[in-house]
Amino acid sequence: MAILRKFILAALLLIGVTSAWADTVYLSRIDFLNQAFAGDVPEAKTVWWVGDKKQRVQTALNAEPLSMRSRYWQQGERTAWI
Repeated sequence: MAILRKFILAALLLIGVTSAWADTVYLSRIDFLNQAFAGDVPEAKTVWWVGDKKQRVQTALNAEPLSMRSRYWQQGERTAWI
């Protein structure tokens, strides 16, 4: 029983620590985009993951997309995805 309590306590501590790491923001969205596009940020675009596009992204990522749409920014050949 003591081993089970220690295991549960360790699991709860680990969950708390990893969720704290997930809240860290290294760059804000606008800072990232300014850096990616040298201060000349293009307008956002949206891609919907439906039909053939969904199948292609599943194959490329070996997983389903996390949402039905993604926002991205494009300037010439350069793109940024958040």
